[in-house]
Amino acid sequence: MSSPIRMLDLLSSLNEAEQIDFQRFIVSPYFHKATVPEGLDILLTQVLHYLNQSSDRKDFNREAVYQVVYPGQPFVDKKLEKMLTLLHQLLKRFVAIRHFEHTGDENDFSMQQLRYFQERGLTSRFEVLADEMRSNLSNIVPETVEHFRQRSLLEYEIFKFEHSFKPGKAPHTSIPGTVEALEAHHLLIKLELFNQYMLAQKRVLFQLPDEFRDILRNSYFPPDLLTKYPLLLLSHRIFLLLQKDVPEIADFEDAHQLFNRYEQLISSAFAQVYLTYLRSLCALLVNNNHTQLLYTLFELSKEHYTRGYMFMEGGKIWHNHLLAASNVALRAGALDWCKDFLEENKNRVFNDPPAGDHYRLCKANLLFYQGKHEQALDFIPQSLASLDYLLFARRLELKCYYELKSDLLEYKIDAFKMYLSRASKSLISTSIRERNGNFVNMLTQLNNTRNDDASRSKKLLTRIAARDNITDREWLIEKVNSAR
Repeated sequence: MSSPIRMLDLLSSLNEAEQIDFQRFIVSPYFHKATVPEGLDILLTQVLHYLNQSSDRKDFNREAVYQVVYPGQPFVDKKLEKMLTLLHQLLKRFVAIRHFEHTGDENDFSMQQLRYFQERGLTSRFEVLADEMRSNLSNIVPETVEHFRQRSLLEYEIFKFEHSFKPGKAPHTSIPGTVEALEAHHLLIKLELFNQYMLAQKRVLFQLPDEFRDILRNSYFPPDLLTKYPLLLLSHRIFLLLQKDVPEIADFEDAHQLFNRYEQLISSAFAQVYLTYLRSLCALLVNNNHTQLLYTLFELSKEHYTRGYMFMEGGKIWHNHLLAASNVALRAGALDWCKDFLEENKNRVFNDPPAGDHYRLCKANLLFYQGKHEQALDFIPQSLASLDYLLFARRLELKCYYELKSDLLEYKIDAFKMYLSRASKSLISTSIRERNGNFVNMLTQLNNTRNDDASRSKKLLTRIAARDNITDREWLIEKVNSAR
């Protein structure tokens, strides 16, 4: 991709206010050494006009733009290319400066000052600021992952400073603190990656590479550091849970009690991550036939919702939280709680389409559990952007048609099978395809089983039990038993 095309892509990411600021930026000599060529501001105006008129890069008429910038002069493509390249360089500098100004916090600015003092040999200024920063970081409550990064950077800068500017002071005095800060940050990031990867493995059921297993097995987490830093301790607890094939109810209760103990010392963002891990792992186990954890999962969901940990800033709720919390409540028999939960959040779903599709699907699920199958069908959206919601909607539709003894069931089953077989691997993983495929195959056999065929029903129960990876297992078993 040429530099001008990259420039156009980057420029199109600016909003209107940022475009105006960039126009001011290019004529300011403060931010760039080179003299601004004549016509650069006019060129930018033309480029912005083009971007606002067309999204097709092929519509960018270089000769027409050149005539506006240099009226009456013969077209010189290399000259225009040079101007566009300069504009791109200035744009990259503008984006970097603006990003730093709007995302850097006080510690980031202080860190830049600290490095400046070190470069200029301002030792007393460095020491005063370093002591101030160290004190601020040690007294921060609640603690965040970002504070670990800032602490590690600060301690390393102090070590370099003492090594370079304090020849009379042994530099090894700062090394233990530097090593501890670096190790704490390293372990926190390492645990974050471990936990994400292991949870994904349990969800998709892929084989862990041997090299990764060796890293897991040989990883060491110093008890003193875990005790000192609540974020490390809580991350490590999730790590231990994920290493178990099937954690016990007591394991989840202990993990939740640990959270309660340190809740006031950690950020709300980290608290949401921790609690989401607990619910996600518990939900995966419940869905894999470990139904003894169902009520544990419901209690976790209910408490986390009540305490506000399912909400984003602004009071919005993710659609996956809406479906997960309402569905587990229904499976646990808490229909009244689910009804109240959905009504409270029907207008709070983040990025819900105008038709309220995410809410409608959850409402359809509630109606299904209430035995109102025809009403449930009316609420099920026909198209959904989220794969999880789409598959859930199609399964719910099949269950409704089965309960209604509809002639459309076989047609809907065939359509669902066709979708699963034709969907690309990049869209549906092997595990998800297998889970839904097992469900629809068992539903087909259920639909073909006569009420008086006890032998066939018994065999079907055995087949359902033998499927480790199947969704809606409880409903299938209930229907087989009621058909016997």
